Amino acid sequence: MNDNCTKNLVVCFEELASRLEVDLVSRGWSVHDHVLSPQACLSLQEYASDLKSKNMFKLASVGRRLQKKRAKAIRGDLIHWIEDWQVLPALAAYKVFVDELILFCRRVLFLQAKRFEGQLAWYPKGTYYRRHLDQHVGQRHRQLSCMLYFNSWEPGFGGELKIYPSQEEAVEISPMAGRFVCFRSMDLEHEVLKTNYDRLSLVGWIRDDIIVF
Repeated sequence: MNDNCTKNLVVCFEELASRLEVDLVSRGWSVHDHVLSPQACLSLQEYASDLKSKNMFKLASVGRRLQKKRAKAIRGDLIHWIEDWQVLPALAAYKVFVDELILFCRRVLFLQAKRFEGQLAWYPKGTYYRRHLDQHVGQRHRQLSCMLYFNSWEPGFGGELKIYPSQEEAVEISPMAGRFVCFRSMDLEHEVLKTNYDRLSLVGWIRDDIIVF
């Protein structure tokens, strides 16, 4: 791991690999704390704040291409797609982590993992994302969903990630700074509960397709 990664990531991917394998094979989801350093979390907060001040976040939609539509009753977040991972050292370090995760998906989970797409997600106070599956209708290209949280969280802030491993089971995960969560996109329904504060995260998907322009 290079110096850039060492400064921004608390752990290297190899330290998480064994637990990731057990979790994703046995239950389909995994949670890891302190993946991102406090300094890196702060730099991402500052970067997101700068983007917000420049109106670079756009209202999220549901659906794809011609079927895209605004649906405030379903989701209220705003997003900013990341096109240049080198624009910030913390983003560059996370991309190194994700590249290792892609190789892991191929070698260990036997997924046809080809690329990663990511976005910053901003949930203003009072917003949420209703229960859903991370797949567009008629497509199953998203293989693994990944969430990296980077702003402060305390009980009462809301905005928890709620995963449904089965119809009878639900797990709530607090969006604590430095926490990394991943789960199988095609298997696990999930939602973001109503937040009582500005909730920021880096959301992405490991996909089995190539980029289509």
